Amino acid sequence: MPARGDLIKMVFGGVVLLVIGLLAGRAIPQAPAVEAVSVTFPGGGAVELATSAPEVSHESLLEEMFADGTTRGAVVDWLRARDFFSLDDDGLVDAIGSRLCDPIPDSPLARRTAAARECADGPLASGLRDLAERHAVPFHHLGRTVRVAIPEDRPPRGSAAVCEGSELHGERVELTSGSGASLVVDAAWGTYSCTEVEGAEYPDIQLNPFDAFEIFPRPLARFHEAVAVIVN
Repeated sequence: MPARGDLIKMVFGGVVLLVIGLLAGRAIPQAPAVEAVSVTFPGGGAVELATSAPEVSHESLLEEMFADGTTRGAVVDWLRARDFFSLDDDGLVDAIGSRLCDPIPDSPLARRTAAARECADGPLASGLRDLAERHAVPFHHLGRTVRVAIPEDRPPRGSAAVCEGSELHGERVELTSGSGASLVVDAAWGTYSCTEVEGAEYPDIQLNPFDAFEIFPRPLARFHEAVAVIVN
């Protein structure tokens, strides 16, 4: 049995070691526990996030969900089912056409008119209609290749004649040649017959020669090709 003095020394030494251990534990940072958070989607796929934080940021969750093709598809399907669409999703077109507005009845006329007006006045519908009426993107005019010629009965400068029934008739048309030179003409001066006859060739638009000189090289050929775009 140790002497009283030795016993006191042993107890004191044990207490000192315990205090040192506690202080050392406080000085050395303890790694927080890592927990796995799992998110399962009804359409298939799951996301697992390993985190030591008490909560997961929405950025981390979304980045993880869209990083994997399987879970990305499940998330997109979930959003589409609630009418949230990506701009490059062709399902957006069907949704606008079938679900943007309440059904418009065929009769009576008063109800049909009221329902049609209510639909057109909606924020998305009215915005799309405005873009279409102004031919703004994506409802802009598309260019098409046309044949250009100089007729004997020449239009005035700045004017042009087109085939009967042409979509260009009555419009301001920008013509751009292969060299990149362009010219804007008023295609309302007149029309001419372009009846399909075997072996017959007709120009799509006829110009004043001085206008043609601005975009085509001299001497002028029988036909020149240009890209025609209707401009507002």
